[in-house]
Amino acid sequence: MTIDELYRFVQLIANKEQRGFIKPSEFNLLAQQAQLDLIHDRVARYKTEGEASGRNSKVLVQNHSVLDDVRSVVFRKKLTYDDSGLGVWKYPVNEFNSVTKKEEGEYLHFLRLYHGPAGATSSSDVLPGQIHTNDDGGEPNKELRRGRIDLITHDQLSYRLHSEVLYPGPHHKVAVMFDKGFEIYGKSLGSGEIIEFKSDDIDNVFLVYIAKPPSPQWGHVIINGNPIYDPSNPNTQELTLPSKTHREIAQRMLSYIGISLRDAEPLNYAEAKVKDQSSSAPSVGRPRTPVPTTTRRRR
Repeated sequence: MTIDELYRFVQLIANKEQRGFIKPSEFNLLAQQAQLDLIHDRVARYKTEGEASGRNSKVLVQNHSVLDDVRSVVFRKKLTYDDSGLGVWKYPVNEFNSVTKKEEGEYLHFLRLYHGPAGATSSSDVLPGQIHTNDDGGEPNKELRRGRIDLITHDQLSYRLHSEVLYPGPHHKVAVMFDKGFEIYGKSLGSGEIIEFKSDDIDNVFLVYIAKPPSPQWGHVIINGNPIYDPSNPNTQELTLPSKTHREIAQRMLSYIGISLRDAEPLNYAEAKVKDQSSSAPSVGRPRTPVPTTTRRRR
């Protein structure tokens, strides 16, 4: 659904259930919360099912069905180290990626952490196919290995750092979370000691994460006291999640105002009605008449 179709869909059901007119500002808040709650639900299910099956540390692109619903907000980003006093690998912030031409949203959920080449190693340490080349694609100048970084609790950190069996190695590091970012620990390739890895000790720390999507906004203008959809309004923002989640988002929005629709028939009717209105619209981008609301006659 477009944001306008979602707006008319929700208004149609709310009117049919005699819940009155939903103000645009209320609709925007409901849409934002429904989209976030769906993301929280999918991430929780992904982690729960992953732990149950022993696959929670696998790469995201294995396309678990629950993560497929939120694929549009899954990002991988190289972290930067803040040595100004925080001493952490900083969480991503919302910024425009000049390569993908997309906004990479604010960090919301952790999924995976790993590091790229971390210095020269012996030939026995190199995994098949993991040979580092020069930036210009020339002959390899050193052999490097990608390593995993496990996220653990602060209680576990003390045990792991002093364990003779589960200590973090040079290619299997551990990390703990703080309010501004991660601290990363592992065994140094040079000294063989377990150290906290900073920007001088490790290159290319990557985080795979769920980003906070932009808030959906039904942009409008007021004409004769009525809100009219205006797609050219700079505040207009479509849903970020894939279209297959839009009906669930609508159901969540309706549940927030006390409408629980277990029967699919009203949803199918409303969806068909909205689609029919969209196809019969006189022109693309032309403002639409707001969904009528139930009114009472004065005696």
